Amino acid sequence: MRRFLAAALAALLIAGTSPAGAVEVTIVGAGGAAGHSLAIGTNDAQFDWSIVVRRNDKGDPKEDKDPTICLDATPLVATQGGAVVTGARLSVDGKESTDEVCAPLRPYEQKTFKFAGSLPADGEFKLQLGLIVKGEGRQPYDATITRKNPTTRLGFVGVGSDGKMAMNSDRAAFAWPLMIRRNDREAPPELPVTLRASTFTGPGGRIIAPRLMRDGQPVKPDEPLKLGPFGEALVMLVPGDDAANLADVEGAYVGEILYEVQGARASVTLTLNRQLPDLDFKAEPISKLRGVVGGSPVGFHLYLQNTTGAPRPLYAPKIFHLDRIDAVASPSVEVAPRDYAVTVTGPAAFPQTVEANQPVDLMVTLAGLNEAGSYKGVVRLAAPDRKPLDVAFELSLRLCWWYAAAAILLGVVLAALARFLQQYLQPRLLLQQEALEVRGKLDELRQAQDYDLTAGERDVIGALATEIDRIGARLRSPFVSIDDVSTRIAAVRVRLPLLPAWITARRRRAAVRPLTIGDVVDADLDTAQAALTKLAAPATDVTAALTLMNGVEGRLRTRLLQVIKQAADDMRAEIAALPILSQLAADSVRADLGAVDAAVTATRVDEARAALDRARTSYVIARSGALRIAIAVPNPPFGFDAAQWTTYRADILRQLDEVLAEPSPESRVGRWNTLIFAYLRDVVQHAVDAVDGKLQQAPLADAVKAAWQAARGKLEEAAIAARDRHFTTAQRAYDDALRLARDALTTQAGVAAAPAMPAAMAAVAAFAAAPAAGGAAPPATSWGDVAVAVLLPLPLGPRATTAGVQSALLWSTGLLLVFGLFVATVSGVQVLYEPNPTFGWKDLVAAFLWGAGIQAAAGQAFQGLSTLFRS
Repeated sequence: MRRFLAAALAALLIAGTSPAGAVEVTIVGAGGAAGHSLAIGTNDAQFDWSIVVRRNDKGDPKEDKDPTICLDATPLVATQGGAVVTGARLSVDGKESTDEVCAPLRPYEQKTFKFAGSLPADGEFKLQLGLIVKGEGRQPYDATITRKNPTTRLGFVGVGSDGKMAMNSDRAAFAWPLMIRRNDREAPPELPVTLRASTFTGPGGRIIAPRLMRDGQPVKPDEPLKLGPFGEALVMLVPGDDAANLADVEGAYVGEILYEVQGARASVTLTLNRQLPDLDFKAEPISKLRGVVGGSPVGFHLYLQNTTGAPRPLYAPKIFHLDRIDAVASPSVEVAPRDYAVTVTGPAAFPQTVEANQPVDLMVTLAGLNEAGSYKGVVRLAAPDRKPLDVAFELSLRLCWWYAAAAILLGVVLAALARFLQQYLQPRLLLQQEALEVRGKLDELRQAQDYDLTAGERDVIGALATEIDRIGARLRSPFVSIDDVSTRIAAVRVRLPLLPAWITARRRRAAVRPLTIGDVVDADLDTAQAALTKLAAPATDVTAALTLMNGVEGRLRTRLLQVIKQAADDMRAEIAALPILSQLAADSVRADLGAVDAAVTATRVDEARAALDRARTSYVIARSGALRIAIAVPNPPFGFDAAQWTTYRADILRQLDEVLAEPSPESRVGRWNTLIFAYLRDVVQHAVDAVDGKLQQAPLADAVKAAWQAARGKLEEAAIAARDRHFTTAQRAYDDALRLARDALTTQAGVAAAPAMPAAMAAVAAFAAAPAAGGAAPPATSWGDVAVAVLLPLPLGPRATTAGVQSALLWSTGLLLVFGLFVATVSGVQVLYEPNPTFGWKDLVAAFLWGAGIQAAAGQAFQGLSTLFRS
């Protein structure tokens, strides 16, 4: 009403201020931010929307007729899914159209337009209405029609906010009243409602099919109930026709009641809680029962009383629960018996009917219980359509008395045997096990290193193993003192840590390169071998030898650093012997040699060795480059012709490429040294052959011949030095031979000038340059790694085995638990058996320990066990 008054007031204000002749028309009730929004809601599929159009101006006197007002509408579109709804119609003054209707409108007059149609489903539908005045501008209005679910008009009395209802029933043939009520007074005057009950799921998956009744007649799904405004109807939910649909099992039955209104469906979840009534019998408590395992079956009376004034049926009692209490476990646990049998006898066959207020005496017999102990059980009484009644009972079973007597006597007999084992056999078995353990470790070492052991190492291991074998033979004699045997075993055992350390040190010594590095530890290895082979040596000698072996690697590392330092110094000397230009090309080598010195000073072996490898690699690269330049001479060296030199130089260049392509620094240095010395030998040999050719020329002057012979002698010295890989000596001898060859050529040129002399001099020059480009890298220095297997015990012995000794130890240890003095059998039965109503198999242990006198010798038995575990 307020919105209508506000709109009317606004229209009057606009009309009063608007110019003359303007027509102002609006739709009454349009709201929203722009005043162009309409909305209605409906519960029915059919809708009939009244749209009031009002004119708010006084009109123009010049106009001779009233203006025509038109209203059009777009099709309805569902918000969900976008489906288009057709068939809606507009009407005014008896005129009807699907798209537009028109009518004249006088000043301050209003007309009611109708928009009617059908909505296919629940939800929200959108359209746009257009108001056209005098065929000119169109005023759009957004409109919304919302169809609500018609089931909201209905509700069941008692339904919670979660849409569920529940009822408790103590009868299998239940009757559940359900009240459905209509909550509105809108049209139609009678609302048709269809009801249907679903199947119900009960305990254990049980299915029942209830039905709906009204006024004693079944409710048919095809005959809907008629509910007027605020009307209600009462229906009853009852079991189906046959007995299978009764709720005869206790528990919850869950189903639904479904209702349908004007094509819309809804449901309410129903939960029927079936509760059985108590049994109408009183049971007297059952007295505590006793019995003997293997004896007569245990029986007891079950006294019942019908407490009602009417006869009551009763099924046969059953043992519903029976457990044996295991008192040994901590805490005690209940264990179900393996097998037993139950029989029940009474005055009549079961099921039997007990008269009103009458007692009944039933006899329950248990048989087949074969384990002694305390039992707890429950006898269950049941009747039709009643809760069961449980009656608890207790039963104690024990073994016959002679079991206890036999256990006590057995303890007495074994006590004497246990003392013998403890005083004589047990200590020798422990020493035998210790000897076999030591021998097993020796054999494990020999097997793990069988292919790597030297003859001396095998002799040392064999001597220790022979000593262990002698010890085992001495143990078989009862006259040998076990103290002497224990001392001999300890002498061998104390050497076990030294043995692998000694072998490891020998491997270290044999693995180093050059072998002369190992000279620093030879005396220590001899000391350790003497400590291993001389069993009479004290343990302090073994400890001192072990300390020496642990320091072997450190001493070898120190010596290795010295060798690396010497190799670096040798390389510096090699570089210093090179020509000045070659020395200048070796700056990177000097830098790496400086890194070698720094690593040696810091005692970092790996860094020193790596720096030395880099220095040797750089040296090889520099010298190979120099060699490439040196052999690129215009004329062949002395002793080569042009064809020979071309082929030979190509081969040298190929080998240089292979040297530089070698990925391993060690292999690269080795191949370079092989190449440079081979090249030196080849050049020298060709020079020797050339000198021999010169000497064979006749006639030669004495001075020329002497010069050539002196040059050949120096070349022979160079060849020998090259063969022995003394590069400096070979280079020096070669320089002397070169000088003598020049003297020979000069002398020969003075004696008889020949046209070939310039070529010969050029060949000598080439001969001089080629070998000087070489230079050998120092030999590699390596540090080998040798692994020694971990010592583990292995079974050993031709006469005794570890398994046999262990079995004997376990057997004797078990007997050590049975010792002591004889205690009278009768007193044992009186103390242990008679007061215990559940005397069973586990109680026999107590009887056995009683007979063996566990109180007097428990400490000795446990001391023997701890000795076994330590061994």
